[in-house]
Parts: sequence; structure tokens; C-alpha cells
Amino acid sequence: MRGNHKYIGCLFGLMLLILAGGLGWLGLRSIGILTMERHVGYFGPALSADGQSVWYFQRNASGLALGMGWEHYSPPARVFLRKDELFLRRYDRQTGQVETLRHWPTTPLRGQKLHHYRGRILGLRGSRIRVKNKQQVDYAARMPLRLVPSSQIWSLSGT
Repeated sequence: MRGNHKYIGCLFGLMLLILAGGLGWLGLRSIGILTMERHVGYFGPALSADGQSVWYFQRNASGLALGMGWEHYSPPARVFLRKDELFLRRYDRQTGQVETLRHWPTTPLRGQKLHHYRGRILGLRGSRIRVKNKQQVDYAARMPLRLVPSSQIWSLSGT
């Protein structure tokens, strides 16, 4: 009989712990301390000479952000970047079709622990596209890699 009380007590304690953990998780998410961030960004647009095509970079990034991260009010949020891919694309204004010209499935930021404020939590720092002719462009993109105690710049470029 005494063994059953001990078993029921352990089971009740475990259920209480699971409930407290779930409520804690929901509480952190509801006030924005723990969020899953998914961002799609468009950078460096360039219009072709005939005005029919728009060339641009598209970045798809997602990660887990921990901390408030509101500039002037709190320290930066910690971000654990789970996915980070970059595309060079061309949008045809007449047909509405989007053509992917280059795809980089990952950047050196993937898997990194970053510290950023919410307004630019997964942002790309610089990009440039110059249209040479109807089917050719010069492009460049860069973003800082903050590797303590120093910082490096990751960049790509091409034609």
C-alpha cells in the first residue's frame, strides 16, 4: 500500500513538472522572450534597361531568438540561426514569372549564435546588383560574421 502512494506521488510530481514547463514555455512565447523567427528579405533590386525585368537577392532565414532584444530598452536577443539561404532572382514584369539564377543553400551564419536587436535580427548588411545586359548582371552581397574576439566579413560576388 505504501509503495502505491510513493508511485502516485512521483507521477503527480512529474505531471506537475510537465505542466509547469509547458506553461513556462507559453509564457515566454507570449511575451516575446522566446520566439521562432522566420524572415524572407529582398535586397539590392536592379531594373533592366528596358524596364521589363527586376533582378534581386532573396534571403530566407529562420532561427530561435531568446531575449527581449528591443533597442534602447534591453540587451540584444540571442539568435540561434537554423536556416539561412540566399537566391539571386529575376522577376519578369510582363509574365510575372520568377527565375532563380543562383542559389546558395547556406551561409557561414547558419548554425551560429548571434546577438541582434529585433529590427534587424537576421538581416543582410549589403548587396549590389548591376545589370550589364538582358541576361547578365554583376552582383555582390556581404554580411558581417561576429566571431569573438574579432569580426570578419563574408561576401560573394560574380557575373
